Amino acid sequence: MEINELEIEKLKSDAKQGDAEAQCRLSALYYSGDGVEQDYREAFKWSERAAKQGYVPAQHNLGYLYYRGGGVKQDYQEAAKWYKKAAEQGNAWAQCDLGELYYRGLGVQQDDDEAFKWYMKAAEQDNTAAQIIVGRWYRFGIGVAKQDYQEAFKWYKKAAELGNEYAQSEVALMYYTGKGVEQDDKEAFKWSMKAAEQGYAISQSCVGDSYSEGKGVEQDYCEAFKWYMKAAEQGEETAQFGLGKLYSEGKGVKQDYQEALKWYKKSADKFAAALNIVGDFYNEGKGVEKDVEEAYKWYEKASLCGYAKREFLIAQKDFGEWLTAAREGDVKAQYHMGETYSKGIKIEENAREAIKWYTRAAENGYIEAQIKVGEWYLDEDNDEAVKWYKKAADQGSVKAQMELGKLYSQGTNVTKDYDEAIKWYKKAADQGNRRALFKLGISYENKGDDEEAFKWYKKAADRGDKLAINYLNEKPLNKK
Repeated sequence: MEINELEIEKLKSDAKQGDAEAQCRLSALYYSGDGVEQDYREAFKWSERAAKQGYVPAQHNLGYLYYRGGGVKQDYQEAAKWYKKAAEQGNAWAQCDLGELYYRGLGVQQDDDEAFKWYMKAAEQDNTAAQIIVGRWYRFGIGVAKQDYQEAFKWYKKAAELGNEYAQSEVALMYYTGKGVEQDDKEAFKWSMKAAEQGYAISQSCVGDSYSEGKGVEQDYCEAFKWYMKAAEQGEETAQFGLGKLYSEGKGVKQDYQEALKWYKKSADKFAAALNIVGDFYNEGKGVEKDVEEAYKWYEKASLCGYAKREFLIAQKDFGEWLTAAREGDVKAQYHMGETYSKGIKIEENAREAIKWYTRAAENGYIEAQIKVGEWYLDEDNDEAVKWYKKAADQGSVKAQMELGKLYSQGTNVTKDYDEAIKWYKKAADQGNRRALFKLGISYENKGDDEEAFKWYKKAADRGDKLAINYLNEKPLNKK
């Protein structure tokens, strides 16, 4: 809700006179930048004044500012102190946030029992974030005596009934799988629809699936198309694949191979099956000019994911022709020889010959081969592995960029370096990789920069990344 200048001046006047509620509200305005220039130091100053007067919402906010390092040096112990003051007086958000600190061992000794205690107190006050966390803990058996799907369903349902779209999607999933509740496609559809109507991309895709398959609702391809499109436009790959299928088959929409190919391509980052379908389109000239070489490229991508169309690859040349072409410097043939020896295609497996041909193709700049060589050297020669990953990454390979980000983030085979991880994840993110956005959030959080971490988690969530959505639902950072 917008606030006008007169209201702001009144708040400032009341705050200066010691009105704790006014101080707390003024702090929130400075934090968000609503009606005033954003100023975290001013936000901290006014929250601290109100908190020291015993005003519970301000005590929670002050803990939050210490947790985030907003207007003050980040200090988890101070965050825990102020969260606890507010939590002990019944503030649900403070209880939820205190639970997080105990769970992560920030500012307090790590203690799952204490974490669960505070999460439960918040959940019992209808704090949906806490209800989701309690549901998740029961669902996966985290911090509780045993896994309990019925308890998980109970808490997800409470949050869902309060309108939380993530919880609604989880309730739908449990009805669909029959875990914690009797399997019921109609109920699954009902709860998916509730979340979908709030714009939750994953649920919009599920609604599309239900209409397409006639599960829990009468089959209706036109409705399936409508909901797939809503989710697909948010970057949800499952829905993009569904759109490709509907356009290809002419169900719910006029058959259009060009549109089908467009959507299959968009979904190909997540679905290896889409890689082969795109290859088929090029190989058969559906919606695009027939291009066997382009088809080969897509089939190769599928092969890297374990979904190769070997009948196509082998049909192009027999072994002798491939070998001759490889010896003459044909980079695709060199890569194919690596595949042939690596996976025993019409010849006995031979690891030494495989890496020899992969390396030749890699030296000639073939990205997929550079990745293969990088994978080969992992654990044996880490410098060599990183070298080849970087060659592929520098050519724009998202897979190699993500792998480098992972190596540097986890310190696997290389010295842990969050800045280097961030560099490579950003390159992948710049090419539209949704998971890279989430990985950037993790990397910044590991660096202790929660402000920047939140920014990337939010970007990932806005793109429909389920891990990011789960994270923000469990550990929301903007609770003013």
